[in-house]
Amino acid sequence: MTKNSLFLLVVLFVVGFGIWFTKFGQELKRTQDLVTESNDDTQRLLKRRTAAVPEVTASTPANSLQKDQLQQEVQGLSNQLLQENQKLDTQKQYLDQLRERNNPDRLEFNYNNQVSQAHEEIQYLTDTLNNEQFSESRLQQEVQRLQSEQDVSLRFYNEQMDQNILQQEAVVRKAQQDLQEWELNYNDLTLREQRVQELRAQLVEQTQLLQDMKLQKLQLAAQSLERTQQIQEQARDVASQNTAARSEIQEEIASLRDEIQRLEYSYRQTRFTQMSAQAQIQQAERNLQGQEDVIRSIRELLQEKQTQLNQLQ
Repeated sequence: MTKNSLFLLVVLFVVGFGIWFTKFGQELKRTQDLVTESNDDTQRLLKRRTAAVPEVTASTPANSLQKDQLQQEVQGLSNQLLQENQKLDTQKQYLDQLRERNNPDRLEFNYNNQVSQAHEEIQYLTDTLNNEQFSESRLQQEVQRLQSEQDVSLRFYNEQMDQNILQQEAVVRKAQQDLQEWELNYNDLTLREQRVQELRAQLVEQTQLLQDMKLQKLQLAAQSLERTQQIQEQARDVASQNTAARSEIQEEIASLRDEIQRLEYSYRQTRFTQMSAQAQIQQAERNLQGQEDVIRSIRELLQEKQTQLNQLQ
């Protein structure tokens, strides 16, 4: 390898290291430079003060010149101290924001609170779902009870109507027999004619009554069937509504469970991010410490300059 190649390799290495150092350590380097510069200023000031001591007694114009220079340096250091304090406040705010944003206690509290609320909502919906199922079961039992009561009532009325119809049929047959007997009775024509008319009217009346009874029985059966259909239709409507409500509740429960999984995933991701953020916080703390060192050095140097200035008063 030639000397030129070796020299070029060294230059590239130095440049690469400088880029890396600038990217990841710029704040700390700047702080160290400020501290070094402040120390250098202090040393230079001490040297100037040492060299100027004999001149204080020897020459009044030189003393005045040194005094003016110290006043300028004091003013410059005061301004620099103000700027550095402002920069320190900014760094403190940034550090507080980092700590607040990556506060593990706050993250834990928010996560537990949200998950707890989701579980409570799931429990409430589960209880509601159980109540809906219980209500539907009670509805079915009520429908069966009404149907049973109606069947019992219908059977009772049918039995009563059947007895009445049988009795009425017997009355009609008796009227028919009486009518036939009087129609064949020619012993007393005047009485025969009267009785035949009476019995015919009675037969018509009793026959109509019999027909009315049979019709009433058919109507009662039709009404009972219609009532049964109405009860069953209402039960089906309520059951359909309950089914739709249960479906919505189950979907909401599934959504809440998905939300809990999302919160758990987000919590794990945030915890992982927090681990990376700790490096930022540590770097910000180091920068803050470096800034405080700069301010302390400036204050010490300012105090020293101020002391020198007071000695010249």
